[in-house]
Amino acid sequence: MNEILAYVLVFLARVADVSLSTLRLMLVFRGQRLLGSLVGLFEVTIYIVALGWVVQRLDQQPLTLVFYALGFASGSYLGSLLEERLALGVEMVQVIPHGTGGRILADDLRRQGYGVTELEGQGREGHRTVLLITVERKAPPAPGDPAPAGAPGLRHRAGYPPRHRRRAPPGAQGEVTLPGRPSMNVALLVDFGSTFTKVSAVDLDQPRLLARAQAPTTYATGLEQGLDAALAALEQAYGAPLPPFRHRLACSSAGGGLRMVAVGLVPGLTAEAARRAALGAGARLLATFSGSLGPADRDRLAELNPDIVLVAGGTDGGNRTALLDFARALAGCPTTATVVVAGNRDAAPEAAAILERAGKAVVVVDNVLPRLDTLQVEPAREAIRRIFMEHIVVVRGWKDVEARLGAILMPTPAAALRGAELLADGAGDEPGLGELLVVDVGGATTDVHSVAAGLPADGRTVLRGLPPPRSQRTVEGDLGLRHGAPSLVEAAGLAAGGGEAAARWQERARRRAAEPPFVPGPDEPAEREADQELARAAVGVAVDRHAGRREPLATPHGRRWIQRGKDLRGVRHVVGTGGIFRHAPDPAVILAAALDPAGEGPVLKPRAATLWVDRHYLLSHAGLLAEVDPVAALKILKAGLTRVA
Repeated sequence: MNEILAYVLVFLARVADVSLSTLRLMLVFRGQRLLGSLVGLFEVTIYIVALGWVVQRLDQQPLTLVFYALGFASGSYLGSLLEERLALGVEMVQVIPHGTGGRILADDLRRQGYGVTELEGQGREGHRTVLLITVERKAPPAPGDPAPAGAPGLRHRAGYPPRHRRRAPPGAQGEVTLPGRPSMNVALLVDFGSTFTKVSAVDLDQPRLLARAQAPTTYATGLEQGLDAALAALEQAYGAPLPPFRHRLACSSAGGGLRMVAVGLVPGLTAEAARRAALGAGARLLATFSGSLGPADRDRLAELNPDIVLVAGGTDGGNRTALLDFARALAGCPTTATVVVAGNRDAAPEAAAILERAGKAVVVVDNVLPRLDTLQVEPAREAIRRIFMEHIVVVRGWKDVEARLGAILMPTPAAALRGAELLADGAGDEPGLGELLVVDVGGATTDVHSVAAGLPADGRTVLRGLPPPRSQRTVEGDLGLRHGAPSLVEAAGLAAGGGEAAARWQERARRRAAEPPFVPGPDEPAEREADQELARAAVGVAVDRHAGRREPLATPHGRRWIQRGKDLRGVRHVVGTGGIFRHAPDPAVILAAALDPAGEGPVLKPRAATLWVDRHYLLSHAGLLAEVDPVAALKILKAGLTRVA
């Protein structure tokens, strides 16, 4: 019995001294020398006593040596457990994030108080960011455990173990999720406008807007300068260095927009079809010529100096001479515009040959009006967009921007129309709003987009002219809040009648045209109200021009109606977009000008509609994003809508 007790005491003594040795080394290494020295006193005392006991009894009790060795081994294991349990000091955790989110993760951890070092590496799947994170040894949880109280933003999942002495499983990678932080699937959306370059960062995994900013567009000194300023403002709004972007998408007005002229035979048919094709493609329509191109018309066309001339004439199988006459007239016109031939299919090749012999650039597409009752504008629109891509290359600094962002996807107006279609029709399982009207009030123009059938609403109405397109855009170049303020005041009749009030409106218009960046401050309530009234006038006049009209017709069977254009009376949603809707005292007052509650007038405007404001000005950005992720684009756009009435 005494021998067994002796063996146990030797074993326990050796376990105690080796464990204390491990603890002593850890304390000294962590800088706690005094405590380490006290532990060493007990350690060496136990060691000498145990060793002396073994040496004295080695001849009579050889098993003592075995228990001494077992104690050493057990002490080593127990010491390692004790060291890990106490976990004094700090250690380094290595994390290799999935995807391209290393930078955003590092910044978030630094804000939580961690020390983070970023290293660049190359793995089997390409570029990787390696993060070395300095943490308190008691802070890191085991894989799959909840985050510790002192580090709520750090959570390891199925990845690199938090203790540096543990062995990572083959192929394991670190993934740290940040509750409440954006995921790593982020897109950058850029709109190079004629006045401002607008940028947004959006999260696609949890569809939402992360940040938005803008800066003046720098056409004179190069687009890259304005882009850099906008991105710096975006980073400031985001509150951290910008994350890597999986997608970089851009649209542009190309230094004022793609300037275009439409030519057709009959004002209400081929000329109207050409006009619709131009507007739907996002071009800025300067003029529409119909009938013929005489000397005065050719001089006017040369003076307008368009980028594109869209020529239509004759249905397929119908009149072919009109298209050839237009080609001969344009061949003698001193214009460098690209000519898009979209008329009679039999005459189109000959018309193109005439223009090419005169040195004109020519693109032939399908007839925009193949039959009197059929409008076919998409081939012409696509050709216009391709020409737009070639046209924008001449903008100063575009090559530098293209190297950073990739190619421009579409003109800004086309992106806005695509955004309106997305909002109306929905995407995937995400529903849209249904038929709607969008009004974009800007400094130079007011654009109106409608996505609605617009056909006669009852059997007493007969449609005349071309059938209305479901997606339609109109641009009013004389209805702007800054550059276009003088013509807006005139078109809306705000200065009619003369007198002091008229003079005051004219003075306000001159000031706004001379100072486009002018934004009334909180201490200028009268000027803010004036901006709101100007916007209301722009919306009223622009929607009047966009909507269809009807006129009564007396027949033996009673009163009937003739409809021209779109009937928008059944539209249930009106959306306002543009800076004025974010700053006006009462945006509902502005948008109400788009309505005709009685619905009995000659203009077929919406009667009773819900009024919305695109508070982040994301319509064109959503149209861009729809090219890669329409569902996320729609969710982000809908989240940015505010109901005002």
